[in-house]
Amino acid sequence: MTYPRLRVVAARIDPCFPVLTGATCRHQIRFVVQAFGGDFGDSALHVFYDLPEADFDTLLTELLSISGAVPKDAPLGVHPLLTEQGTRGAYARALKKILFSHVGAQRITRVTATQLVKIGFSWTFRGFDFTNGASPTPIGIAGSKDVAQNITGFGTNGFDTPPTPVFAPDAPFSLFWDSTKTKSAPLAQQQSAFDAARSPSKHLVHKHS
Repeated sequence: MTYPRLRVVAARIDPCFPVLTGATCRHQIRFVVQAFGGDFGDSALHVFYDLPEADFDTLLTELLSISGAVPKDAPLGVHPLLTEQGTRGAYARALKKILFSHVGAQRITRVTATQLVKIGFSWTFRGFDFTNGASPTPIGIAGSKDVAQNITGFGTNGFDTPPTPVFAPDAPFSLFWDSTKTKSAPLAQQQSAFDAARSPSKHLVHKHS
């Protein structure tokens, strides 16, 4: 029921994941995939494709050949040609052809997912690593034996429950687990919690991507 509704809504070209230098540098295309129609809300998939370096260089050359002149300091946003021509224009057709010529099932290395369940009002975050596009292995939550992280008890006016699993190093920014308390807390307390959330040295980094 869901698969026919899925659409690629964004793409990211990453020259070096997860670090900028070294032997672990991986050249990637990432697709953000969402379902259109129905009651899917914020649910989404991120699909990661690893490319050999030579193929990635070819990809960049091909993209530059169709992209026109875009200022390097332009803000992040929809490509000007895509805005001008729409999703059925010449640029969109060329972009789709180029991107899909470099991806395929065998190059999938990771899929992460955000699932929105409106019955019970919860988000679930999970991910899988793939070997040669097959044999998916669940990605563990850092510092835990769990393979999914959940936030429940939220609605249009906020939420009032911590994510699960919960980790002791996260306590400095636990103010954000209750939106009512967050809004009523003094600005200094809000700022302290925000600073703690931004600092990877003060808490575990729970991430799939």
